[in-house]
Amino acid sequence: MITFDYLDHRTGKTDSLTLSPEEMIKRIVDHYPDKHFKIIRYYGFLSMRRRGDALPRVYAALGMTIEAEPEIRSMI
Repeated sequence: MITFDYLDHRTGKTDSLTLSPEEMIKRIVDHYPDKHFKIIRYYGFLSMRRRGDALPRVYAALGMTIEAEPEIRSMI
């Protein structure tokens, strides 16, 4: 048996649940996308086509500053 704690968003409290290994694996596998399922990770101003020009405007509209990208050092 597998016991784990989770946050119940309806009550806002932590609850525990005990499942058999088979049921736990079934619940995890249910989250896998179907074969050939197209997953969209970013869209809108976060899409790769728009990120370069739109993201600075979003930061400006929110009054945020853009952090400098860290320097990438080569190990060679």
